[in-house]
Amino acid sequence: LKSQGCVTDGLLSEYNPEREKYISLMNRSSCYYFHRAVETWLLPPDFETIDYVMSRITKKDVVYGMFIAEALKDNAMYFNSEEQRNFDFGKMCQEGTVGAWGMHSCKADFGSAEYRDYLRYITRQAIDLGIQSFTFGQIYMQEGGGGDRTKEIIQDIRAYAKKQKVNIVIGAQT
Repeated sequence: LKSQGCVTDGLLSEYNPEREKYISLMNRSSCYYFHRAVETWLLPPDFETIDYVMSRITKKDVVYGMFIAEALKDNAMYFNSEEQRNFDFGKMCQEGTVGAWGMHSCKADFGSAEYRDYLRYITRQAIDLGIQSFTFGQIYMQEGGGGDRTKEIIQDIRAYAKKQKVNIVIGAQT
């Protein structure tokens, strides 16, 4: 991870308008670790797209990373197929942060049960697809006013990965 990592911001997401060229470059590269391959800045991850792009990467034995951004859209629409409902992103925002990065943006709050449910959902989906590295964006901004839930969140992600027999790495921007 340390010596053959490449920043691939949004490689697996609907984030790069020249995705085909990017995929070709990654297939030719000596990269082992694709840091930030899944980007969630203001957008929930689209796992159908992620799965499709992963199928286009011909390199084997690579590690994909997911960036779990501190920035959410309070009006995002994202379906939780396990509970058959849409997540309520407005409940995930820290109080007083709407508009932090533009219209309808806000700072995520670990203190929000809805945000923790969302994190549980997206990290499990990611692990099931083969993503093994998770980086929390500006983690201190996500801790919010609901107490420090960081340890609980990380333990949940690790427990699921262990249950699935998947080795993972978890980090954060400080």
